[in-house]
Parts: sequence; C-alpha cells; structure tokens
Amino acid sequence: MIEYREERLTDIAPEMNELVLLDWQEMEGEGEEPCPNWALYNELEKKEVLHTTTVRSNGDLVGYCINILHYHLHYKKKYISSTDAFFLHKDHRKGLIGYKLLKKSFNLAKQRGVNCCLITVKLSQDYPMLLKRLGFKPMEKIYSMEV
Repeated sequence: MIEYREERLTDIAPEMNELVLLDWQEMEGEGEEPCPNWALYNELEKKEVLHTTTVRSNGDLVGYCINILHYHLHYKKKYISSTDAFFLHKDHRKGLIGYKLLKKSFNLAKQRGVNCCLITVKLSQDYPMLLKRLGFKPMEKIYSMEV
C-alpha cells in the first residue's frame, strides 16, 4: 500500500540515511559523500519553515520531498516553497508515485500560504515532463564552483 504523509524530519532522519546515500550513488558519487546537517534541519523545523512530505510503501520509507518556506528577497509578496531535496527510490518510479508525492508536498505548502514553488534538479537527474505536468516552467540555470 502506498501512503503519502507529512512527517517530522527529526523523527524519520534515521530512516532517511539509506535513501540519502542511494540518491548520492545515483549521481555517481558526484561531489563529496553526503553528511546531512541534521541539527540545522531540526532548527529549521522548530521554526516551522522546513516541511517534509514522505511516501511509504507498506510502511517503508521510499521517498521524500523536503521544502523550506521563506519570503522572496526581491518580491516581498512572494512566499516561496524551495525544495531542498526530492528523492524517490528507483523501484517506485513508475505510475504516478513521484507526481503524487510532489503534488501533496506543494498542496501542503499552499495551505501554509505559499504562492510560488521552486525546485532545482541535477542536470544528470532532470525530469522535465513530470515538472511540466505539475505546472512548473524552467526559469534559470544555477552554476556551482568550489572555492
């Protein structure tokens, strides 16, 4: 049975470690090995600006979408949901599971007053058809540089 939930990240962090590692491995170990800052996530959750939506299959965590809610610095009327992390186990990337997970996550953000959702994707893990189906449009590219 597939179930979508809003859960506290601090409660599910131990379960997430395996999925975080799988996500990194799918990017062929791109960048340094993940080491989530659970303490910072916890602080953001306490301030009620971090929200986590999960998908479970028969009780097992198989995916998550973590969003940070904030006002846009350039457009003060825009209350933004920025996706920090989105992952769905490859065994569950069929049908509408990913679509429903994102839809649930953004609907929960909308209930909190969000009027704009942003999501970044890795160039190696892009899913434009899914995002277009949800109503997203490409806006900009982000470049990264180690210093």
